Amino acid sequence: SIQTKYPVLAFQGLWEAKSAEWYEANYGEGNRPFYIKEYEPWKGGRVLSEQKPGTRYQQEGKKVVFQYGKNTTDDAVLRLSFAIPSGSNAFVKCSGLWADAKLQRTTRISEEGDTTVIFSDIAGKTILSRSINNGTKHDTYYIRDQKDSLVMVIQPEGSSRINTGTIIPFSGSFAHDYCFGWLYDGFGRLVWRHNPGDGGSNFAYDQRGRLAYSDDAN
Repeated sequence: SIQTKYPVLAFQGLWEAKSAEWYEANYGEGNRPFYIKEYEPWKGGRVLSEQKPGTRYQQEGKKVVFQYGKNTTDDAVLRLSFAIPSGSNAFVKCSGLWADAKLQRTTRISEEGDTTVIFSDIAGKTILSRSINNGTKHDTYYIRDQKDSLVMVIQPEGSSRINTGTIIPFSGSFAHDYCFGWLYDGFGRLVWRHNPGDGGSNFAYDQRGRLAYSDDAN
């Protein structure tokens, strides 16, 4: 593996002495005021681990660990897709689970043992961010339209209520309670925005593409 050291800079004179003093006060001995990162041993290698500054912090072996791989059906990642049929309201539908090895899986394990797993598609776009605390999973899903614009983010409380075949209308109570939402016109301009619990905001543009109108639930 390859290790790289990055000095911690302070925007003041004598930064090296000052940073050593700060780490002495907060971490113990202050003679290691730098990050240590470990990479895969080839060109363009990904980060395998990183340690924050401070002698005591690093000598105790506290570090963030990264793991890489592909998804499996055991990960139970929901396959969610966006649709807006002509003359109908937009919705998101769950068509089941992602098959094995269709998504990139990046795991980050913190110094305290908390785990975050990011599942991304072939384009590198995040499909799911999963936090695992004391064995409990908290899933946040990200759904995009055919132009790759983000149209919905489903919070963990909502994600736990979704099953195969679930349909989530943008105008429904599920989206109102648990989802962030965005809709766009044919030019990619935002025409509707929603935060959980509010009634949404609408936007309209003039012939030159300038924002001419907006409103909210109030």
